Amino acid sequence: MKRTAFPAIVIVAVLLAVLGSLALAQQDKYTVRVPGGLAFSEFRGYEAWQVVSISQDGPLMAAILANPVMIDAYAAGIPGNGRAFPDGAKMAKIHWNPKKMETFPAATVPGTQHDMDFMVKDSTRFADSGGWGYAYFMYDAATDTFRPATSADQPPQGNDAKCGFVCHSIVKTRDYVLRSTGTGEPGEQHTDEGARVWRLGVVVKRAYRGAVQVRQARSALYQLCWLQGTGAGSGIGARTVRGLQRSAT
Repeated sequence: MKRTAFPAIVIVAVLLAVLGSLALAQQDKYTVRVPGGLAFSEFRGYEAWQVVSISQDGPLMAAILANPVMIDAYAAGIPGNGRAFPDGAKMAKIHWNPKKMETFPAATVPGTQHDMDFMVKDSTRFADSGGWGYAYFMYDAATDTFRPATSADQPPQGNDAKCGFVCHSIVKTRDYVLRSTGTGEPGEQHTDEGARVWRLGVVVKRAYRGAVQVRQARSALYQLCWLQGTGAGSGIGARTVRGLQRSAT
């Protein structure tokens, strides 16, 4: 039987087409948005934001991160000093389904992601919801994709940016922000488990600027997260260190 020789250029073209289709098939999460509400892209780069708290939310475990505007506000004593957060302040909350650590079953660590929550301060844009806009995005681990939460999800979300307003209204006097950092600033109460996260984060940031090795900073963050009893440092700690690295350069 006579074999047919395919030119190399044809093979390359086929490979490029296959790779291109795979790239297109993978979701770009930053294209997802809530109809009539916030877009995922408004929080681009949240993975490198600083951790302010970790928590157990019912059956889920969570890490709360804040952008530099929010971090600076916390450092200035807001909201404990009675002042409001400035426009541009943003927070992200990552929820995971917990699981037992394979190599150390006594520890509970993040498993598959469950959802992604965001909030952003814009007193003009969100004047009818306390100056804050909110968005929830549900995550599907099987397809590695996000979608906007709907009225059928918990918590329910409509086609707007008000999904978290009712819940956050219980802390209206704190400018609708539930989380305290425990920074020790005037008026700030040390009531949140994130206090130690914050304090160590500040120490690590200062140390890194003093040329401490990144692996030492990462180790310190890991250790703190283990003390908090979640093991969340394996993912969030590393991202925080990367964020500190960027801020120090």
